[in-house]
This record gives sequence, C-alpha cells and structure tokens, in this order.
Amino acid sequence: CEVDEGCLVASDCVTGLCGEDGLCDPAPTCEDGVMNGDETDVDCGGATCDACEVGEGCLEASDCVTEVCGEDGLCEEAPPTCDDGVMNGDETDVDCGGDTCDPCEVGEGCLVASDCVSEICNEDGLCAEDDDPDGDGLTTAEEEVIGTDPHDPDTDGDGINDGDEIAGGDPKAYDEGEDTDPLDADTDDDGLNDGDERDGKGRAEGVTGLDPLDPDTDGDGLPDGLELGVTEPIPGGISDGDGVPFLGTDPEIFVPDADPATTTDPTDDDTDDDGLIDGNEDADHDGAVSNTLGGTGTAGEGETDPNDPDTDNDGLFDGLELGLTAPQGNDTDPNVFVADGDPTTTTDPLDADTDDGSVDDGVEDTDHDGVVDDGERDPNVGLDDIPVEDILLEGGGGCQAGGNGAPWALALGLLALLAVLRRRREQA
Repeated sequence: CEVDEGCLVASDCVTGLCGEDGLCDPAPTCEDGVMNGDETDVDCGGATCDACEVGEGCLEASDCVTEVCGEDGLCEEAPPTCDDGVMNGDETDVDCGGDTCDPCEVGEGCLVASDCVSEICNEDGLCAEDDDPDGDGLTTAEEEVIGTDPHDPDTDGDGINDGDEIAGGDPKAYDEGEDTDPLDADTDDDGLNDGDERDGKGRAEGVTGLDPLDPDTDGDGLPDGLELGVTEPIPGGISDGDGVPFLGTDPEIFVPDADPATTTDPTDDDTDDDGLIDGNEDADHDGAVSNTLGGTGTAGEGETDPNDPDTDNDGLFDGLELGLTAPQGNDTDPNVFVADGDPTTTTDPLDADTDDGSVDDGVEDTDHDGVVDDGERDPNVGLDDIPVEDILLEGGGGCQAGGNGAPWALALGLLALLAVLRRRREQA
C-alpha cells in the first residue's frame, strides 16, 4: 500500500513503515523535521544523516560533529587543538598563544609577552614589532636618538653593549663624564678600548681596576696605555649592522710608549715603591728612561727609573736620596719605602758617588737612612772617603832629620778640616 493507506504490518507498505495508527508512514529523511529512522536527534546522527551539533543526542562519537558523545548521550565540545581553526582553550588568538600553542604573530591577540613571537604584547593586547632587535637594552627609537646602530648590540666594537655603556647616568641617553661613549671605542683616548679596561682583557690583559673614563687611572701623570707599553691607538671604524661610523683613540691626545719593552703599573702611582710617583721619575712622560748614570768623577743626569727604586745602584733608594720623608703618591708600599731621616741633606740618585770621593753613597751612609750618623762618612763630603792613615802614608817624610815637613802640615790641615766639618754636622 502507499503512504496513508491501511496496513497491519510493515510489509503491507511500500515504505516498509506501518504506523501505530494502522496507516503506512512515509520513509524518513534527514530534513523531515522528525527524529526518525536511525537518527539520534532530529534530522541528525545515525548512518544516514549529518552528525549532530553540540547538545544534540547521540549514541556514539560518529553521531557528533565534534566526535565527542558524552555519557549523558549528548554531543560535547571537542578538546581544543592548535590547528582546529577556532580560538579555544587558553589560546589568545586562533590556534596561537597560551601555554600550548605557538606564539602569535604581530597583530594577533595576546595577554603576556610570551604569547608573541616578538615577545612584545602592547597595551592594546596585540603582539607588536620587536623594539630592540639587537638585544642591547635600547629600543630602535632610542638608538636613533643616541646615534647607535639598532642592529649591532656593540656599535663601537669595544666589548661593551650599547645599553651598558650608557647605564651610568640616564639609562636612555649618553651622559658625558658618567658613561663610556657607545660611539667611541676608546672614550678616554689612552690607547686601550673601553671593554678591555673594564674587563682586564686585550691590551690590558690581567690588569684590574682600570677606569675607561680616566686616561690616567692612578694619577701618576702617565696615561694607562703608555704604562702598559701601547704604541698604537685604537682605530675607529663602522658597525657590523647598519654601518654606523664610530671613533677610536684621538691621535692628538694619545701618547705612544717610546720603550714598550719596559712597562709600569697603571693602577699603582709608584711602581717601584721608592716614594717617587712614576710620572715624576719618567719626567718627559714618554715611557722610556733617559739618563746617564754617574760615578766617581762623573756626574749623572736625566731621569730616574720608575721600575728601579735605586736607579744608580748605590744602595740608597731614589726617594731617600732626594729627601723624601713621605711618599709623593697614594700607592707606595709602606713596607718597602724608606723615608729620609735628614731631608736637609740629599744625594744624587743618578750618581753612585755624589761627592766623588771614591766611595759609593750607600757605603758611606751604612744604615741607609739619609742621616750622617756617628761613625759614618758623609756622602756629600769627598775628603772623608780616604782614611787619614792613607794620607799620612802617602805624605811620608815625617820629622826625621833633613826631611820635608810639608806632608805633615798637609795631613794636619786635613785633620783640622775634618774636625770642623764634623762639628758643623753635629751642630746641624
């Protein structure tokens, strides 16, 4: 029978459906507005119709669009994935952000910096461009103001990042006198680049305590580079990123070492601890010792040696010979320095025998204290260098009959002169 005609069993109907009212029912479709056939909800589910939406009935996962059929027989939301084309889970934009998915691109949503590839989440909740592409702590805009290279973290190549160079004052601007210059590899023009001075590397290998803002760290009158034997300035150049030019050592200020084989300590104003600061010993500040050492009958002249506390090797320190009672600087080792006990009398630190009497100064001043003590000869008086008995022996003759009495008179005169000198010394 056709639809709506009478029936007793399903086989009586063309559609194979005999309704409870004894009439043949029409065949079910997926758009008849009725849950029929093997549908699990109205016009969905089962083997024929489309899968059901969330909240509609189901018997198994295939009955649901989400392929999740809950224990209550209803389709449920699918677990979020990073490629489901939906912003779900803890995503901050479609399939990105949050703890599970990849970071979002510029312009996509974000809550925190880690949600973004650029690691910059702006106030609008959107991922923004990287403001510091070279990672030196300065934004591109800040580097444009300063003049540094936004694509080179160390524009001047001195071993200190641009952001660190200007951190002394305003951290976003160069403050002369407080910061090293990020556009000058040798801010103080002493021949050492700023990073080497700070870290004790390169030309300053192993030296700690140098100040890249002070060409003469120890204040002894000699530039740090000269004290370390530097003969060539640090060159300028261009940066590796955008080719920004930078300065090196100013050749008008730099002083090369005339004798790089000898060096002094740029953090110790008195390298040899004789009481004289290095710059006073190297009087022309060229790094070379220029002198002529004297001896008996020969005068000395020139400079004392800042690496030798006893330049003329007479046993007396240079500072003591020049009458120092205290060091000239701040770094002299008090356990080495010898103060002059009588600064009113001095000897020549460039002449081992100041009085040309044939005996070295340090032999005459036997206790090396700068004082002519009882029993010591005076290093400023040559006559007392020769023992009286030697004078008598050289004179000969004596008072014998027919002998010449002149040598005796000379000897007596010398003895009288020595007595006068000793009395004057004692009175002094």
